[in-house]
Amino acid sequence: MLTHPANQAHRWRSLGRAVRWQIRKRIWPHPIDIPFEGLVLRCYPDSGSASNVFYFTERYDFHEMAFVERYLRPGDGFLDIGANIGTYSLLAASKVGREGRIQAFEAVPLAASRARENFALNRLTNAEVHEVAVGDHVGRVRFLDFDVSSTVDTPASRRGKVIEVAADRLEAVVPGRDYA
Repeated sequence: MLTHPANQAHRWRSLGRAVRWQIRKRIWPHPIDIPFEGLVLRCYPDSGSASNVFYFTERYDFHEMAFVERYLRPGDGFLDIGANIGTYSLLAASKVGREGRIQAFEAVPLAASRARENFALNRLTNAEVHEVAVGDHVGRVRFLDFDVSSTVDTPASRRGKVIEVAADRLEAVVPGRDYA
C-alpha cells in the first residue's frame, strides 16, 4: 500500500486513510459517499473494491486508470466487463461526458446492484448495468464470488462461495458492433 504510485508522495496520509477506513468499517458498518473522479462513489464496508479506493486512492489501478483517462474523449463509448461496483465506469463517465455511453457488465448480483446504485447516485442516464457474465456462449456459468476477485469456477479453484450466473455473448447484449 505504501509503495503504490498514488501513495508514494504521502505515505503517512495513505496509511492514516487505511486505518480510518478499517476502524470506521467496524464501528459504523454503513455505506459512505465519497468524491470520486468528479462524481460520487458509494462505498460499502464489505466491498473490497471500495476498500481499494481508501487504501490506494481513487486510482487504485494506477497505470490502467491513467490509460483510461488519457484514452477516452467526450462522446466515446466504454465497455466495463467485470464492473464490480462501477469504479472504472465512473472514471469513464467523467471522461466521456453525457454524450458518451457506458455499458457495464457485472454478473454478481450484489456488485451489479451497487453499480446501479452508483450510476443512479450520479444521475448517469448514459450508463447501463448488464447483470451477465460475458463469454463465448449463452447460458449459465458458475462463479466463485470473491468480491473484486470473482472468477469462473473450475475443479482446481474450489474454494469459497459458488454462485451460478447468467452468461451471454457481448454482441447479443450490445448489438450493432463488431467485437471480434
